[in-house]
This record gives sequence, C-alpha cells and structure tokens, in this order.
Amino acid sequence: MRNLVGNGIEVEFFGERTTLPGGPATLALRTGASILPTAVYSGPGKNHTALILDPIPAERTGRLRQDVTRITQLLARALEELIRRAPDQWHLFQPNWPSDLLPAVDGLEGGSPSARDPLATVGGVS
Repeated sequence: MRNLVGNGIEVEFFGERTTLPGGPATLALRTGASILPTAVYSGPGKNHTALILDPIPAERTGRLRQDVTRITQLLARALEELIRRAPDQWHLFQPNWPSDLLPAVDGLEGGSPSARDPLATVGGVS
C-alpha cells in the first residue's frame, strides 16, 4: 500500500513518520466494508501461503478525518506485523520515508535505517 499521489494520511510506520493512502479507511467508513490486512508469502518451493489478519475496526467515532487517520494507523500496525513475519519478502523499490530522501551519510544511501538496512527496522535491530 503506497501513497503515490502525495496527499496521504500521516502515520508511524516502523518507527518513522510517513504517509499511507486514506482510501481504504474512507471506503470502509462510508460503506461498512471490512478492511482485512493480507499478505501472500512465497515458498517453500512453488507453494504460497496467504495470511489474513482480523478485520480492522472501522466505525465512526468522531470527525471523518480523525477516523480515517485512526484507522489508517491501525492498518499501518497490521502491515508491520505482516512484514515482520517475512521481511525478506517485502520489496520496496522507491523511497517510503521522508528520511530516505536525505543525503548519504557515511557513504550510505539515504538517512533512514530502512535505506541503509531494510531489516534493521523491520527486525527490531538497530
């Protein structure tokens, strides 16, 4: 799930602020649709495993923008859980955090742990 347009919802994702699209939360709030965080893991061999987490609660509790922000943060936490299960299968080919765009430090690209070592933040090792 990526915020490609640049008008996403600010969340904390693996210990750093970034944005994710608010569309899933908005759709769920307006239609009653469920948000089911899901991942598909490859292997072993030609096998694949799908994992669907419990639905994210998506009910109105206040103003729409506040609810969208709250639900999007819950989704970010669920995505962290799914990624932590198999961080080697998480592929991100463009910057995701603002600090990814910082100048290189000590010969390393970008400024965030994700840019230097994607498993440092994901695996909880810094």
